[in-house]
Amino acid sequence: MIRGLIRSHFRLIGGLIAIGILFQGQVVAQDDPNEKYCIYDYGNNLVNIRWANDSLSLVYQEDYGVNGVSSGGNNSWNQYSVVTHQTVESDTWPLQPSLTPTQQQTFEFYTSTNPFNQTTFAFYSPNLRYVIYIAQNPQYAIGIADLQTGQHQILDEADELLSAGLYVFDDALKIVWSPDSNAFAILTQLPPLATYVHLVSNISNWDNLVIRNLTESGPIVDGRPFYPLQLLDISTNGSRVLLHDGYAPNSGRFIVWKGEDTTVTQIPFQGAIADAMFVNSNGQRVMFVDEGGLKQFYEPTARVTILNPSITSTWAAGGAYFSPDGRYLAIYNGGAHSPDALYLFDIGGTNPALFRTDTREASLLQPLNSQPH
Repeated sequence: MIRGLIRSHFRLIGGLIAIGILFQGQVVAQDDPNEKYCIYDYGNNLVNIRWANDSLSLVYQEDYGVNGVSSGGNNSWNQYSVVTHQTVESDTWPLQPSLTPTQQQTFEFYTSTNPFNQTTFAFYSPNLRYVIYIAQNPQYAIGIADLQTGQHQILDEADELLSAGLYVFDDALKIVWSPDSNAFAILTQLPPLATYVHLVSNISNWDNLVIRNLTESGPIVDGRPFYPLQLLDISTNGSRVLLHDGYAPNSGRFIVWKGEDTTVTQIPFQGAIADAMFVNSNGQRVMFVDEGGLKQFYEPTARVTILNPSITSTWAAGGAYFSPDGRYLAIYNGGAHSPDALYLFDIGGTNPALFRTDTREASLLQPLNSQPH
């Protein structure tokens, strides 16, 4: 079901006409200075927020108490298109790979009968060849399948690659693929066990996957072991990983971990980190959101530049979400100081191709609907 449009209104921003679209049933606070960026403000708690691999849509689930791939007839899944600026509701996760029951059984997909037949979330690689999922045996282990060859492996790394993220993957199962689909980093959690971060690489050499536990064999930083609690991003070829080892404001260390030479680069930050991503292929430039705003770090000069001081991790209490291509940034306020609302920015400007080059100049953020299509 597509939410019906009530009206459109126009604003003149920086010489461009911005079209703000309001959806039926939404009530936007009049004093919200970011109203023109809002794509959801129904006030429900949101879970399972994730971009599609092609960066053309943002998917999220309204928390009605029945979460997972299927919402039990609640139509709690929402998919917002950055092309049409419309939201489509559905009962099942729109990003779930289309596999046959035979494939799911062959790959040992985990299925639960409580509260109903719920199948594991599965995550496509960028090239759509591989799928990551929770396996049936050993229970909660992580599996990977090659859809081209029909092979699969259960990555039972000393009982550490386990996840309870069958219904909500936000904190229990985070997967970031390298753009070349040859590596992925994965954060898993199975309460009351600890949080683990692993790097799985060399996937194209199927019989010789390399699995590295970054939690137990991570680097020494400032003379102390580094135990990552936040997995943020992985570089194009999988050789670098963005990690943070603290959730509390101004705690922990924010690093670029370089697996090949086991060295790290520390990134200065302020307060909590909502999200971060590599923005060029060599991993030397990082975009992130902390309490000081939307920032960019350039490793050769160790310089941090503030791109927009208004987009902060304080505002993004529910999380920030960069699109895979780096053009868009979603902010979820988590209900902090206002009803739950989701905002979307086009941070690539009118020439998004410039965003992933080392010479990119920061552009002013504009309402999503002001961009030409």
